[in-house]
Order: sequence, then C-alpha cells, then structure tokens
Amino acid sequence: RGQARQRLVNETLRPAEATDDWRRAIRDLRSTAAARGEARDPIAEGLQGLSLLTVRAEEEAAAAIALMMRETLETPNPDGTGRTCALVTPDQALGRRVAARLERWGVIPDSSAGVPLSRLPAGALVDLCARWIADPVQPHLLLAIVKHPLVRFDLGDAPQAAAVAALEEHALRGPRPRDFAAIRRRLLEAVEPDRRGKAPPEWKRERLSAATRLVERLQTAIEAATAVFLPQTERNGADLNAAASAFTRLIETLAGQDAWAGPDGEAAAALLSGLIEGGASLGRIDQTDLAKLTTSLVRETVVRTGGATHPSLRILGAIEARLVRADRMILAGLEEGVWPQAAPTDPFLSRPMRKALGLPPPERRLGQTAQDFVQAACADEVILVHSERRGGQPAVRSRWLWRLERPTPGAQSPAPPNRTPRPPHRPDPSPLHTCT
Repeated sequence: RGQARQRLVNETLRPAEATDDWRRAIRDLRSTAAARGEARDPIAEGLQGLSLLTVRAEEEAAAAIALMMRETLETPNPDGTGRTCALVTPDQALGRRVAARLERWGVIPDSSAGVPLSRLPAGALVDLCARWIADPVQPHLLLAIVKHPLVRFDLGDAPQAAAVAALEEHALRGPRPRDFAAIRRRLLEAVEPDRRGKAPPEWKRERLSAATRLVERLQTAIEAATAVFLPQTERNGADLNAAASAFTRLIETLAGQDAWAGPDGEAAAALLSGLIEGGASLGRIDQTDLAKLTTSLVRETVVRTGGATHPSLRILGAIEARLVRADRMILAGLEEGVWPQAAPTDPFLSRPMRKALGLPPPERRLGQTAQDFVQAACADEVILVHSERRGGQPAVRSRWLWRLERPTPGAQSPAPPNRTPRPPHRPDPSPLHTCT
C-alpha cells in the first residue's frame, strides 16, 4: 500500500508544466502496475487508508483531531498491541488546541513545538512583574500577582487567600487608587464602624489587618525594584543589567526559589541571566521599555516541558515528522498560507539579484514542504484535515488537496471517444439591402 500511495502522490504533485493530461498519467500508472504483475488497480490501492475530513472552523478541527487521537489509544491492533498516532501540522496554535483538548481527558501528548513560556507559571509571573514595574498600582496587575500560585507571603495567622479577598473587596474595587497610601487608607476605612456605629466582626478585622500587611510587603518589594530607575543622574532610566538584576530580586521576593524550579523556571532564569550578562552593552532603559522587552522575550521563548507525556501520541511539525512513523498520521492545517506557506518576499533582494548572487529562489522552500507532505502522506492510515474558515475568514484549500482530488474522479470514469473536431464556421455576411 505504501508504494502505491507514494507513486500516486508523487504523480499528483508533479510540477505544473507536467500536469497537462491527467488521463495519460492515470494510464501510465496502470500500465506500470500491469507490467509489474500487480492485479489491483494502483489508484484504488493508493487511496486505500487515505481519508479527508473537512470542518467548518479551527476549533472543530481541534476537537475532531483530539477525538481521533483518543480513539487510537482505545483501539488496539489485532495482535493486542497499542497503536500510535501522530499529528503533523505547521500550525502551532492548532497543536496547542489539540493538546488542551487531550489534557481534559488526562492525556498529555508529546509536542515537539513545546509551550510558550508565557503560558507557564514561571513565565506568567515574569510577564506580570515586568508590567507591574511599569504601573505599580494597577488593580488588575496587583490582583493577578497576589493570586499567582508561586507568590507566597508570610502574613501571620491569617491565610493569604483571605487577605487577598479583603484587599480586592475593600481597596481595589471602584476608582483606581493613586498610590499605595490610598490603598491602605481604604483598608483602614473598612475597619472603622459604619454609619450606625456598628463595628466589623473580629474575623473581618483580622483579614483587613492581613491585607494591610500584604500591601506593605508589595510596596516594599516594588519600591526596591524601581529604585534603580530614579533620576539619580542627568540620564533617564537605568542600565539594562542593573534593571534586570533588580527585576530578578523582585521575583525572588515574591516567589523565592520556587520561581526557578522546573523547566519553565529554568527557562525564565536563563532569560533573565542573559539580560543581566549582556545588558551592560545595550544602554539604558526605563520601566516601560523594560516591560515591553521582557514581555516580548517571554512570549517568544518556547519550553519543552517533558514530564509524563503519553508515548503513543505525538504532535509534530512538518520537519520533525520526517523521521517519525505512526499507525495513524493526521495531517492538519492544509490551507494555503499554512501548509504550504506563502513564498517570502525579500524587501532587499529581488529575484534577479538572488540569482546573480547564487542564492536559492524563494520557491525552494515550497518544494521542501511538498516533500514533507509526501513523506507524511505515505503512511498506512492517513487523515487529511482541512478547515473551511481560519481566523473568522474563508480559507483556501491547500494545493496538495487540489492535486490529490484531480486524478481521482478521472480514474473512475471512462475516457471520452475520439471525435473529429468540426471545422470552424466562417461567417458569410449577406446584407439585406444593397445600397445603390
């Protein structure tokens, strides 16, 4: 089956100048199979085990792919061994959606693309602290930081969750506070008796007192981190290495050494270490630029979490799938602009300039993606997934699908009889009236 599939896919993905006659190509495939002594139709044998699934949107594609991958785990081979399944797609967003669907069932696939650092606890804390330095009294940032699972404060007998709830209810709702003094003032007003002279209960006063201590800890931490940006000289901002060092101490004040534990913590530590070591030669920076720089780096950093991933399920890119084989291969993201991607436009080098310099043409990558598609599509069981809409807009079906669909109807229909074309009718104008 694999050889028949490979011959069929290779034939359909020929260059455009070699695809002028599909019927001749079908006859060549059948004559070659007959010469080899193969009794079965090569077209039917090549299409056996190849399926096409068309869905309306990306979310439906993720749900369908997750169900097919789960079905693979629950359907063993005839000999009782477990089956393997691999999702091959260049769309990392679709891969993350499928992984999220599988995690709801307690199944964690092995993803070669990894997870963005901003989606992990350590990266989220780094991102929040970077934006907090730029805006210290932003209520949403304060709540997100104190509710982060890695942030711990010693508030005495009162639990941190109760202090956070009191802080949110009595100090961070309503108009935005001007500074930390305004936040503490609101907490003190909540302790005072109401208009009827009734004092709050003891448990509420304890929570408000813990919330006040929490605000003091936050103020001390953020002031120590932003002290490096004070205008101590004529130049604004601070050196990047000094700002990154103060930023690192802020994270350790909030979360301790737990911030650097695990794969995400190690990636966050490596990111900040790079800023500290190489920041001396990058000039000065202010709070806003530091927040933008750190947020951009955190979102671009990818982490391979590893851990208890399922050995039978994998999510791969097109390049990683070259050396991987599975019982069921799911090829998704088959839309133009995704697989294959559009040829890049070089604003500096035109095509004649690239040719004169001996550089490869932009379409070379297109041929490599076609080869990746052929290798992945030659497995025993292949499911091609196409979404009609992407990003809320209609999506164009991938050219690989168009090519595979062209010879298939022609292989099942007889060739039309040869007919002699009629000679063209030459017009013979004859005016109704003759002018004299």
